[in-house]
Amino acid sequence: MATPKQVEEEDDSSLPFVSRRSPIVCCHAAVATSQPLASSIGLDLLRKGANAADAAVAIAAALAVTEPCSTGLGGDMFCLYYDKGTVSCVNGSGKSPKALTLERLETVYPDGSGGVNVEQFRDSPLSVTVPGAAAGWEAVWQRHGSGKFSFAELLEPAAVLAEEGFPVAPVTAYHGRAGMSQITQWLRDDESAPLAKSGTLQTPPSPGDIVVNPDLARVLRELGREGATKGFYQSATGRAIAEIVQKHGGCLTVDDLVAHTTTFPVPVAVEYRGCQLWQVPPNGQGIAGLIAL
Repeated sequence: MATPKQVEEEDDSSLPFVSRRSPIVCCHAAVATSQPLASSIGLDLLRKGANAADAAVAIAAALAVTEPCSTGLGGDMFCLYYDKGTVSCVNGSGKSPKALTLERLETVYPDGSGGVNVEQFRDSPLSVTVPGAAAGWEAVWQRHGSGKFSFAELLEPAAVLAEEGFPVAPVTAYHGRAGMSQITQWLRDDESAPLAKSGTLQTPPSPGDIVVNPDLARVLRELGREGATKGFYQSATGRAIAEIVQKHGGCLTVDDLVAHTTTFPVPVAVEYRGCQLWQVPPNGQGIAGLIAL
């Protein structure tokens, strides 16, 4: 994948804006995301009586539609939830496939000294882990939701965005262009890439282009209606994920997907300048920030 610096060197006008924002001050609730469409969905739900967990699930789904380069159903999720003085964790990250052993990696990607060539492995089909986001969203809704909304109702605003189309934001277009080669290397000439303009592989969307993703709308609705196990991991979506990974040399299976579980670890924290700062413990990356502080 091209780095942001490489993209900038290719085209200095990739991000032709400079902005400054003052702090947002409010009395009842706030939503902070990198995408205004996602923020508006969260605010709308809060006005209808949702709590923070309800809004967070709906927002995560909306970001999966509008910013797939940042988050999505093909990846993981981590959640810190504060309620009545208590901070709790949801770890929605997936495991490696059962068939992926160290011996297999040392054979397929040897580094010449009996170990694994990490550079070759990192972007290979063997590095694909179980996508934990679907079950993680459901777990947040089940454990912390207000009880006023069904799982399907929380995912429906994102499904509408995917079905009716949305304008691509400048930063999303920037990173989409940087990562398009990483997507297209796995596709045949007759296949189209997600978020590719006019369904072509060579032209990623520009800022303001309208992108429609009816397949993702269908997946989100099935997930909301049937739940994570039946509506995602055991469904045609789960089978498609396993089949495409295996087609390119990976070893992820439907059994790996179905065996996935969300965990609820005890959060870790440090005190910094009079503030208590919390993070999800490893395998979450947040502990690096706590160590730095």
